[in-house]
Amino acid sequence: MNRLERLEQSDRDYIATLSHELKTPLTTITGYTELLLDGLAEEPGMATRCLETIRREADRLRLIINDLIVLTRLDQQVYGGGIVYETANICAILADAADAVRGSAETASVRVDLECPETLTARVVPLLLSQAVVNLVQNAIAHSEPGGRILVQATAKTGMIAIAVRDWGTGVAPEHLQRIFEPFYRVDTGHSRKRSGSGLGLTIVRQIAIVHGGTVKVESAPGQGSTFTIRIPARG
Repeated sequence: MNRLERLEQSDRDYIATLSHELKTPLTTITGYTELLLDGLAEEPGMATRCLETIRREADRLRLIINDLIVLTRLDQQVYGGGIVYETANICAILADAADAVRGSAETASVRVDLECPETLTARVVPLLLSQAVVNLVQNAIAHSEPGGRILVQATAKTGMIAIAVRDWGTGVAPEHLQRIFEPFYRVDTGHSRKRSGSGLGLTIVRQIAIVHGGTVKVESAPGQGSTFTIRIPARG
């Protein structure tokens, strides 16, 4: 199989996966709606459970659509230009991200700590970089047990800035690490399934790193937690 054939196969696989991801919540919503129309609405307890399921699946569908829009815009920026960078304080960006996930962290009884030199700056797109950190912290929360800790840390070395998000949660088996940034690729653990996202969060992180001329990698082991690290040029 040559490169063009591999790309075409990749596109077909992506479309098939996307179709499945969109069809699943729609099928659930349709099924529960039909149950309510068939008279289940007359049973208050069952009706409430049906409506809760419909709302949950509708929220999941909304997440997928919103993240697909984000990915499309990122692709347009990567290949079409028009990105506006600005010199920004990295600590302030990380603090904004930590504030954005504070509610989720408190609900999960997980502590989020921040370590960053106060004078660290770089030419970035602040909203995008903050979104990448939010996605990584949300992912860490989903794989952490109550009482756990997440560390968001920024360092500068040899012309690069590293932003690491570390947790001490369930971790990821080696066979998943090469594919973890692919769209809709999920690592199924009993804990992570409790919090269902769009399946695109880490893909968005990878694209945001690319927008900044950088990379993202993960180091993890089952039962020992994970560290996701974004590396971008210090001068942008």
